Amino acid sequence: MTGPEAPGAPAAAAAPPAGFRSSLGYRFAPEILFFAVTAAAGVWAAGRWVDPTGDPGVWWSLAGRMARGERLYRDVYLQYGPLSPYLFLLTGKPFAFSRSWFLLANWIPALGAGLLLLRLTRQFLTAAERIALAGFLLSVSIFAARPARLVLPYSPAAIQAVCFALGAILVLQSRRPGRAWRGYAAGALAGLALCAKQEIGVAAFLAICAPIATDRRRAAGWTLRCLAGFAAVATLGALLILGTGASVESLRLDSHLWPLASVPAGWGGLFRRVAGLSTVDRVHSLASALWQMAKLTLAISIVAMLLAREKRRWLVGAGAALLALFLALDLARGQDLLPRTLPMAWSMTVAFSIAVLAWLDRRRKGRDVLIALGGFAGLVALRTAFSWDPSGPYSGITHLATTATWAIFILCFVSGWVPAGPDSRRRARTLWLALLLPVAWAGAARAVYALREPGRVPVTTPRGTIYCAARAAAQYEGIGRETRPGERALLLPETHALDVLYGMRDVSPLLGHLPGWLDERAERRLLVRLQTNPPDVVVLFERPTREFGVEAFGRGYAEALAGWIDRSYVRKVGLPGAVILRPREKPLSSSEIH
Repeated sequence: MTGPEAPGAPAAAAAPPAGFRSSLGYRFAPEILFFAVTAAAGVWAAGRWVDPTGDPGVWWSLAGRMARGERLYRDVYLQYGPLSPYLFLLTGKPFAFSRSWFLLANWIPALGAGLLLLRLTRQFLTAAERIALAGFLLSVSIFAARPARLVLPYSPAAIQAVCFALGAILVLQSRRPGRAWRGYAAGALAGLALCAKQEIGVAAFLAICAPIATDRRRAAGWTLRCLAGFAAVATLGALLILGTGASVESLRLDSHLWPLASVPAGWGGLFRRVAGLSTVDRVHSLASALWQMAKLTLAISIVAMLLAREKRRWLVGAGAALLALFLALDLARGQDLLPRTLPMAWSMTVAFSIAVLAWLDRRRKGRDVLIALGGFAGLVALRTAFSWDPSGPYSGITHLATTATWAIFILCFVSGWVPAGPDSRRRARTLWLALLLPVAWAGAARAVYALREPGRVPVTTPRGTIYCAARAAAQYEGIGRETRPGERALLLPETHALDVLYGMRDVSPLLGHLPGWLDERAERRLLVRLQTNPPDVVVLFERPTREFGVEAFGRGYAEALAGWIDRSYVRKVGLPGAVILRPREKPLSSSEIH
């Protein structure tokens, strides 16, 4: 089967006239719309989403510390590769690490990832279908609910790595005989992804090796060239890490740099919860979502066959009888009769399914790209494997590529499973599009509105205006009043970018003092450093740590450090959820504390 009817090709029934299809405006319509909406949303929201509390502030602090001469891995610990910190340093220094720079440094990679994904799916989806995909990208990833929002991600390294990875898969999509350099380019891009965020780089390299599954004999040269490009960039990254002066032991035990080190102790429970493995009714919830998806698929298939005037009426009757059975069982169980699909927890499974289905169907066009995209999306989504949470910190990253695999799965695979003629399948695809398009852009509209964060309070800092919840705003304003630029500070348990915003110097090599990072070894070494050269000020925040299965700082972990602070510092200013401490004139003994 060839031409527009080939499996995986955009449906001919949905295509406009040939002259219009060849126009530049039509071919880039989804990308133009996506860019225009994001630009308009950014102008309208006026940066009100820029809140450096928690994980996003870590990267702002990191760039400021590197600008002061602190060496990555040696003076300040980080579990990620070196590429993103140095990109932040090089781009931020000319702009004095201002709020505007921080906004754009996060916004541009998120926008780029969305555009790359829209281009990548052009081989499989029509322009109208990619417009629906653009809406879903905005609602569940780019402008998702905090903290999943990709324009202010938990880790800029993750979204930068995804950009490099999607670029590598695009090079795979464009490979042609006689253009050997593209193999090296794809491998180099995957290597850059590795240098940004290691596991995403590994997923990218495995993805561009997809031709091994579709064209084994002729794929050897491509794979070797990819390996050469990947290894060359990865080696440069490794040399850069070793050139910082950090020992291998420190990289493993202090920075927890993967693959030298595994996940920090105590983080296993957190990752199980993030992956949806701690949900009590996980199996029931997954089965319920599958049931609802099957019911919706049946309904659309029946309507498609009726619209196509399917001659085999028994197919329509069988589908209607099966749908009636579904509805009867729902009625007997007291469930909603209308399909209420919540398929997010199936995202990883659907991504891997696309790779498997493309591998099995030798007639399908673009098999290698489908295997690459499905495999990559599934591997990245392992972090949130069966999660229902659309707003977790990792959700925006994991649901970026799986949004595309969902669209391809429904429009290219599910719509083709209608047990009738080609006209019924085309109509099923059109019906799916008619359903998805308004749902996608209704979600996008809500996400754009939420981007303005109407409940946020503006806080003026030397780096620009940030927007926080009322309690955090009171903390920033109080700390800004009570501290002075150049003071040596200990910020616990998280920095919230206070050092870079107010010109303080963080004395700890840790970017965060949470369980797993602040283990017994790290606590001992930090205490030695603090006792030798005590900080001028300590800022201590209330920060529950239930996700790690322990009590908060000083009660469930870091008790020795908390005791030293109690003996050596006195409370000067109390703020909502925080306290500022200054050195005592004479430190207290342990007996005097109790």
